[in-house]
Amino acid sequence: MMTRQNVYELIVKLSGLNYGEPLPKMDEMFFRIWADHYYRIVCLFPKDKRPDAILEIGVGYGVLAVLLKRYYQCSVTVTEHPSRGYLQSPDFMHFMSGEGIRIVEHDLNHPMPFGDEMFDMVLYCDVMEHLPPELVTNNFSTIRRILKKDGSLILSTPNLARLPNRLRFFFGRRINPPPVPEKVGETYDHIREYTLDEVQAFLRNDFRIAKCDYGLIPFFNREWNILNSLLFHLSRGFGDEIYILAEVLKDSR
Repeated sequence: MMTRQNVYELIVKLSGLNYGEPLPKMDEMFFRIWADHYYRIVCLFPKDKRPDAILEIGVGYGVLAVLLKRYYQCSVTVTEHPSRGYLQSPDFMHFMSGEGIRIVEHDLNHPMPFGDEMFDMVLYCDVMEHLPPELVTNNFSTIRRILKKDGSLILSTPNLARLPNRLRFFFGRRINPPPVPEKVGETYDHIREYTLDEVQAFLRNDFRIAKCDYGLIPFFNREWNILNSLLFHLSRGFGDEIYILAEVLKDSR
């Protein structure tokens, strides 16, 4: 049984690795906020399935990949853009190899190098907001292709309709990411964020949403955190992040 404390301890451990590129400020607040975020994703893991093969698209700092490997004890493959510094970091690569995780360098602008129905589960967490919408559409089509007929998709992404964005819009301020987003390597910061119904539109032809939840990520909203936290308990749709477990539609493709 994976606990929030397990996730917290893993993030603290991973923060000691040399990733070969600048990291955000690592302090107790950072560890607690992101432990809660990843734990919400862990809570989406199907409890009635024991997958043989899992793919995570966009490994990031490796938290979810390690959690998946330890939770399911199965084959875990991850992808990441070749320009990211940690793929050239012996410290990071040695740690991931020691956990038994296979890393595939891959640019999402190109076709994914995986055959049809290879995976029981695909994770697409905090990825789609970094990509142009047409590429997101292609990604979901590919995910459907590489998932088995009874496969599962887990995704998370910032909620465009979060309360602070509604307040910013009310006061005439920008709510979508800047027109020219910052870059890390050859990858971008947030390009486009989505509401739940927009995410559902991407999924509707190939997937059925089995579980959906929201969560708070205080880093998003420093000026509205207290109000945001209060209203979140009245309506979860005000949350900062969307979490989804989706199942392959039996009649898709």
